[in-house]
Amino acid sequence: MALDLSLSYSQENDLKRLFITDSTGEYSVANTTGWTFGAIEVYNKPYIKNIKYAKLIITDTTDTETTIDILTDLAITFDSDTVESDLVYQIDNDDLVGWSTDTEFPDGIYKIEYRVGDDATWESGNYSSLISYVGVYGQIEACILQAIKNIYLYYDNCNSKYTDDVLRMYSLFIQLKNAAFCGDITSFENILAKLAYLKRIRNINC
Repeated sequence: MALDLSLSYSQENDLKRLFITDSTGEYSVANTTGWTFGAIEVYNKPYIKNIKYAKLIITDTTDTETTIDILTDLAITFDSDTVESDLVYQIDNDDLVGWSTDTEFPDGIYKIEYRVGDDATWESGNYSSLISYVGVYGQIEACILQAIKNIYLYYDNCNSKYTDDVLRMYSLFIQLKNAAFCGDITSFENILAKLAYLKRIRNINC
């Protein structure tokens, strides 16, 4: 069967790096759409040591598109020694068009297209691609955690409004993380908008 690509994602705590991990897995009887590593070759499937084309096309929250060549820009080597743990792609903020080393990844949806092939020309030879949508939420997470730390500054036995607002935001944030994990982009966008609205009207400064 053809290669069926899969990706997973994580964000650095400084909000300036995104890690994209190829989670396709190795070809086996239980994973017939995985990568072929080592000496295994499967008909009509890109063999990892023969990869000559590997790119990530990232569209950020402003619809600006950046193409990153995994082979040259990230210096990832595809050869007979490649193993699954090698397929982790670190995207720094200044890798993206118009961004600097001071830019934090804004919260929102990022479109990521992942392309690999055994010919230097796209869609020649054996190739595979994946389009994935990633919900990034590092900024609102940092804000809510800071707001929780600040609860004691606003606590009043007769007025728990600030605490109530922060806990409500935290509850929504858990739902936001679940939506991101499940790839529920519509829910992610709706919840993120609610959080931004609450932060503004409740004057949650963080």
